[in-house]
Amino acid sequence: MIGLVLKLVTYVPYGLAALAIGLVLLKWPFAGFLVMVALIPAEELTTLLAGRTIIWLFGIAVLGAWVLWFLLAEKKIRIAGYPTLMVLLWLMWGLISVFWAQEQAEALGRVMTLAQLIVFFCLLQVMVTDDRRLRILITAYFVASVFFALLATGTAISADLRRAILAEKQNPNVLARALGIGLLMVPYLLRQLKLARWRIVTVSGACVLALAILLTGSRGAWVGLVSAFSFTWLLSGGKLVKTHSMIVIAIAIIGGIAWLYHIRVIDEWMMRRILTLPSIEATRGGAGRTNIWIVGWEIVKSNPLTGVGLQNFSARFEDYIDKAGLRGAYGVYPGRDPHSIFLSVQAELGIVGLLVFLIFLWAIFKKLVLYYRDPRAILGILLLSFMVLSGIPATVQYKKFFWLALGLATAIPLVIRREKA
Repeated sequence: MIGLVLKLVTYVPYGLAALAIGLVLLKWPFAGFLVMVALIPAEELTTLLAGRTIIWLFGIAVLGAWVLWFLLAEKKIRIAGYPTLMVLLWLMWGLISVFWAQEQAEALGRVMTLAQLIVFFCLLQVMVTDDRRLRILITAYFVASVFFALLATGTAISADLRRAILAEKQNPNVLARALGIGLLMVPYLLRQLKLARWRIVTVSGACVLALAILLTGSRGAWVGLVSAFSFTWLLSGGKLVKTHSMIVIAIAIIGGIAWLYHIRVIDEWMMRRILTLPSIEATRGGAGRTNIWIVGWEIVKSNPLTGVGLQNFSARFEDYIDKAGLRGAYGVYPGRDPHSIFLSVQAELGIVGLLVFLIFLWAIFKKLVLYYRDPRAILGILLLSFMVLSGIPATVQYKKFFWLALGLATAIPLVIRREKA
């Protein structure tokens, strides 16, 4: 009881700060939302008391300010009903899974995290009400991601780090995907810019982002970016970029990597990661991922319908190592993360949870495809496919950048439809 009281006391400063920020943002909740979005690539640098972040603090303030503004202005809430319904069903199924989860506290904690992320997902939809706001938000995120890419690159080179990061305990794979979202915004931004000097600045920013992502050493992000770009290019009938531009980009990337290796910005270790990317043996099964997935498949087979409960993959992993015959294998030890969105959802929430999640993704994609000739819809397809494809080897569904990408992909058709109404 005393511990609970002490924990609640730590939230008092947060409450007062959120109230003060909320009052300032009462007339401009979108401004506060932009601050939240801009900080997403560097969330680990903004940790406050009790493990909370500045993004969380602004989120509470912006939500409160928007609710008051909404009530006073008597506006209508316009969100994508079907995707939002499916994601809420996914949340409810995760909450129900607490009843059969071995580690119920872990499951409840993950439910709370997921609920906050879904609020952010919904808030993005109601904030991005027109093309102007969409353009401002995309520009703000791109500029912020370039800034943090410069910071990460400078730190990696000056401190001679093996992999580029912003904070000591930051996962470089997470940083790579957050910066990757900014990189995928470049084709859209170039279409919006008319002046040559701003197009040059944007291309320069893209080069900074590409370098930072390369220096993170995140092979999953590299593959995800190339795959998402290729998929969207084919789906859009080459409208993303012209064919000759694709060739120029490919040559520039290869030449750039060779030059960076020559001047020792890329070292031997990083070059090996690049050159051994296609080889399962050289990467030891994707740093042990194939072994983890084999054990995970045993969890799936034993709990096909309901799974083992939200966030309980790690807790139950050891129980299935011997069943998979991988005791002592590379990358296999108790408490492993599933390293895949889809394995995570299937193993923890069963076929029911996976089906709801897949319908959620399909509902977003289906709306985007209706407007596939629109540059904004092309951006939405890029972001959605990047999250899906780069999420195959990583558990990223509890990261804010994941919900930013899906939120934008959901909001874009709403903006286009309102214009056509």
